[in-house]
Amino acid sequence: MRLLFAAILVAGISSPAWATDCPNPQGWAKPERHLAARSPDMKFGLKPGGTAQIGLLDQNQVKFAVGKATRKGYAGLAALDVAKAGTLEIVLDNKTFVDLVRDGKALDLASEPKGHGCPGVQKALDFKVTPGRYVVQLSGSPDKSVKMGTVLR
Repeated sequence: MRLLFAAILVAGISSPAWATDCPNPQGWAKPERHLAARSPDMKFGLKPGGTAQIGLLDQNQVKFAVGKATRKGYAGLAALDVAKAGTLEIVLDNKTFVDLVRDGKALDLASEPKGHGCPGVQKALDFKVTPGRYVVQLSGSPDKSVKMGTVLR
């Protein structure tokens, strides 16, 4: 009887219940395709609530919005237009470093990074945002592109 109870307990703990806590941006399975910008003064802006596969550049080809690249890899910029205040979750399929920049300053994270153990997600970051344009600064990517999804709550 104890063995049966232990088996039920272990099955309950190791069940796929964690999947409900995993980020699930719209379009994650079939992202739009975009090329990253080389400088912060871009015209086109993504909207929260979708997913894009972003082609990146060699880091020496990018004029960063803040700071400079601290790791080797690929980089790029994407504008993000936010219409309402809330928590913006940025979800990535690799370990690309992310800065969310507004008015020349990188925002602090609103919570600890998450996403490990979620299928296809390497990193999920939360930022507190207000309406306006932001620059998503991507750097140190191990790959020439990154899948990035956004959710505004």
